Amino acid sequence: MRLYIILSMLVVVITAAYAQQAADLLPYDDQIPGWVKNGPPQTAQTEEELFGLINGAAPPYIENGFVECVFQDYLGEIAQEEAALTARVFDQGTAENAQIIYQIVGTGLETDWDGAGSEARINYNLPFNFTLEFWRNRFYVYLVIDREADSLQALQTIQAFAVTMDDVAVPVELQTLHAYRRGDVAVIAWKTASESDCFGFKVLRAQFPEEAQAQAISEMIPGGGTTSSPRDYRFIDPAPPLEGILYYWLQEISLSGAVQLFGPAQAAAGNEAGSWGRIKSEFASDG
Repeated sequence: MRLYIILSMLVVVITAAYAQQAADLLPYDDQIPGWVKNGPPQTAQTEEELFGLINGAAPPYIENGFVECVFQDYLGEIAQEEAALTARVFDQGTAENAQIIYQIVGTGLETDWDGAGSEARINYNLPFNFTLEFWRNRFYVYLVIDREADSLQALQTIQAFAVTMDDVAVPVELQTLHAYRRGDVAVIAWKTASESDCFGFKVLRAQFPEEAQAQAISEMIPGGGTTSSPRDYRFIDPAPPLEGILYYWLQEISLSGAVQLFGPAQAAAGNEAGSWGRIKSEFASDG
């Protein structure tokens, strides 16, 4: 999630929806202010249903793990004129398959955008529309919006849809990240609200708040795979520097190799209370 949430010494529970199905990514009415669903969604869960929706474009999805898809039209306003947006969400079963679809369907006219997803891009070259695509976890998302009335407002709207949908698709929802001293060791504890295709975690440490200086200090700590149940973890840093403030990050590695980074949380010498880390997540792909 692209939110910085500073946790006090009280445990703050971060509530976020966790995508179990493709439809879970769809924004509800007025979640993007002024935009509401226009009719019921179209869905497909079989090859025949998918062909019925997208005809000859179906084979790449079917060949790469297609599970289901949902298409939803929205109505809103751009520059006080009625405008339409369509959201298409494909569940491809795994993050690897979603990334393959993202790579296959590109036209080469798009421009990379770092505002959502593990990868995202926008096509600015169409005369009447913007398109925005991204993949995150096992989902590939395609958005298209009218741009005739006001291109800037249309671009801001489609980006708002992407960010909102991306926040639901994240592979791990972290509730808390806590670091504190206990005698000559440091303790790093965290709690996940849900996990999807989570292979495991690594703990990183630095003596400065710049993550570029952080080094992994743990082996792989096994994750929970896919679960919607909360899980608690703890790692003991057995030999931290005894002086100064230590900064700890948490790295989550998915089964596809994608990396999600949280932190930092601080542990100061002489302070056994420690700190609750900022829940900041960043993503990178090994591909």
